Amino acid sequence: MRISHLALMISVACILCEPQLLSAQPANKTSKAVEDERSQLYQDGIKLAEKGNWKDAVEKFRRVVQLRPAPAALFTLAEAEQKVGRLATARRAYSSARVMAIKAGETTVAEASAAAILALEPSTPRVRLRTTGEIARVTLDGDLIELVDDAFEADPGAHDLAVTLSDGTAHSEQIDLRPGARPEITVNPASTASSAEQERGPALVGPVLVGVIGVVTGIVGVALYVQGEAEYDDACGAEHICTSQDSVDTGNAARARMIGGDVMIGLGVAALAGGAVWLGVEVGLGEPDAGGSGAALLVGAAF
Repeated sequence: MRISHLALMISVACILCEPQLLSAQPANKTSKAVEDERSQLYQDGIKLAEKGNWKDAVEKFRRVVQLRPAPAALFTLAEAEQKVGRLATARRAYSSARVMAIKAGETTVAEASAAAILALEPSTPRVRLRTTGEIARVTLDGDLIELVDDAFEADPGAHDLAVTLSDGTAHSEQIDLRPGARPEITVNPASTASSAEQERGPALVGPVLVGVIGVVTGIVGVALYVQGEAEYDDACGAEHICTSQDSVDTGNAARARMIGGDVMIGLGVAALAGGAVWLGVEVGLGEPDAGGSGAALLVGAAF
């Protein structure tokens, strides 16, 4: 992988401009030493980039910009960031190069930067935050970031996202972004989650009541069955042979109680099972995702 022709042209222009920049400055040994170091770092970075060693080249270009930013240096740094996969960082560097180039009247750099910004837009991950509250602070990997229309761009890869709302609700989440990712992250205020819990309270009364009715019905059914069985045994003996009309009538009445008991036991079991299923559905649908501070956070990645 070799550096682009445009970057080479810009780098040459930058190097040629160095004597002019130095001549415009007071004869200061310190500033000359800094500019000499800067020029050497820039040329070293270009050589590394020509060899395809963008990882080391980007460090050289960062140091160049730290010493003194300039449109050409920012453009080349942006290209290096892009080559190592830091797409959002590259777009920010291209943007800085464009702004500085416009102010300096460097049309070539300004137009090239604008084209690069546009070309990177589809592949640069963009995260959108949604909330019913007000966002007070957002950090990514510990760095404070600014939102544009409740969204921000980030480099591909794993990041630690922390969101704080104005009511104090805080949530941290690790997000893994692929090129072109467009995840939407919803952070609800803690008060909203608490209200949801309160609203779910009455909804749980129904299934619990059905379950209690099932238990009571089952107990009554068991009592009827045991009573009927005891009466049948008294009337017809252990062999269940009724020897008189009275014993037959008593036995039939006892058997009716046993059948009724069986039916009530079945209804009780059915009601208990139905209440348990109902309760499971209510809890399953109403339970918010677990959050470190009670905030409900749902991530829907739309790639």
